[in-house]
Amino acid sequence: MCRGFRSLVVSVGATVMGSACGTPPPEIQDLVLDRRPSESVPLAAQVMFQTDRQTTVSLEIDDGRLSWNVDTGQPAAFDHAVPVLGLRPDRTHIVRVVVTDNNGLTSTSDALEVVTDPLPDDFPPIDVRISKPSRMEPGITMLEPTFRATDEDGPGYHLLVAVDETGEVVWYYKATQPVADARRLQNGNLLYRTGRAGPLYEIDMLGNPVSEWHTNRTPEKDVRDKSIHVNVDTLHHETFETLSGNILAISTELRAYDNYPTSDSIGDAPKATSEVLGDVLVEFDRRGNVLRETSLLDLIDPYRIGYNSLDWGGAWRTLFSEAEVHPRRDWAHANAVVMDESERFAIVSLRHQDAVVKIDLDRNELVWILGNHDDWGPKWQKYLLRPLGEVIWPFHQHAPMITPHGTLLLFDNGNYRARPFDDPIPASESFSRAVEYRINEEMMEVEELWSYGGPGDERFFARFLGDADWMPQTGNILINFGGLVSDPSGVPVVDGAGHNWVRIVEVTHESPAEKVFEIFIDDDRPAGWSVYRAERLPSLYP
Repeated sequence: MCRGFRSLVVSVGATVMGSACGTPPPEIQDLVLDRRPSESVPLAAQVMFQTDRQTTVSLEIDDGRLSWNVDTGQPAAFDHAVPVLGLRPDRTHIVRVVVTDNNGLTSTSDALEVVTDPLPDDFPPIDVRISKPSRMEPGITMLEPTFRATDEDGPGYHLLVAVDETGEVVWYYKATQPVADARRLQNGNLLYRTGRAGPLYEIDMLGNPVSEWHTNRTPEKDVRDKSIHVNVDTLHHETFETLSGNILAISTELRAYDNYPTSDSIGDAPKATSEVLGDVLVEFDRRGNVLRETSLLDLIDPYRIGYNSLDWGGAWRTLFSEAEVHPRRDWAHANAVVMDESERFAIVSLRHQDAVVKIDLDRNELVWILGNHDDWGPKWQKYLLRPLGEVIWPFHQHAPMITPHGTLLLFDNGNYRARPFDDPIPASESFSRAVEYRINEEMMEVEELWSYGGPGDERFFARFLGDADWMPQTGNILINFGGLVSDPSGVPVVDGAGHNWVRIVEVTHESPAEKVFEIFIDDDRPAGWSVYRAERLPSLYP
């Protein structure tokens, strides 16, 4: 039983307010409060009731420190099931339901009391350094903190968390599996992925399952009865809902190549046959039907490697458990995909190629390549974007997005900032940044317009993960340095074990930029925390 909860479900009355003459105000009937509709979303309640005519619903909430009104956004109806979202931990909330009919007449319920528990002791520590609400993009920030457990005991659950403009937790979802790449769908629900083969889950804001998809390599123990099968190898890193409501995602295939490089540091090392993991773009509908597939091994030079292209990490070893006939290689490591409004072109981040590419999905053709020009063969020269002015190429980047101005914004992790077989930059000089490029496809040119992050006073190096999002109202940029790793002295760690921590910052789109929001997630335990992506939602309500 949760602290302060005498009963989880109670019935209450209603007080009608409105015009004293003429048409009476709407009547609230059979109002029931469920103080804990879902164990997976502790900071939420739900009210259920009927009205004698179609009404819309808003909520008045007071927690003793703050009071606010919520437009639930639900269409006018007779029957209502309304989530109460945005409750703060360890407080007593007074909630009133307000209904409004199409004549503008209102009724308000009696006060409802919801007492919330404190956050768990092992909850990620969120340290708020800067909060300037008047300068920030309105809304809540959603993030997926992950404890990087090694031999330590982390939380017995996984998290998706939302904080308000002051950095206070106002919603969280407890999952039994890791949560990654969470995003809001057009219907208001949330979509997230777990593992590199799925499942892919859709949930509502109370944490109730709505849909689920799995692949050919999803572990059998993770496939539930109503899960929808998608006939692809895996679903890894990122998914993107198209305007048509389909899902664009990244899958995989293995192909064998003779005379393949065996070293990214010794240029004349012997070659050998290798099994190369190629990324495959897949678009499927909500019923699991695969509509389009594009194999990147058919478009990008399979013999071009970057740093880490010859790796074969533990996650892939687990999924591809069959015996290796030849060494396996994580050649391109696609980690993000977005689609333009025409639903014809996709932009893909290839981390191990240190390149971002645009692909015509209808024709299965390359359009352009943004990245370092070294080691691209003659066949690919015509696709390389020529730098206009001073351009710093991205290295091991994440999360490209198309801004409202048609520019390209991404998170440039900056690993190595070199190509095989050149020397990487020292760890102490490494830096990550958000960067915006303008691309002229007619001239095949790229121009760097704006960036935030080192070198300089704001030098942070996130060797993995990361995100940079354009804020639609303010034009600010929300940046997630989600994979910061350092040694005990605080020096960044490029490869190998280290202490993980997170910095999320919102800055103005200026030079120099102003920080308007900044939080850190860190603690004293050796393993620490990471965050896959950070998103700003206008509201917890759809």
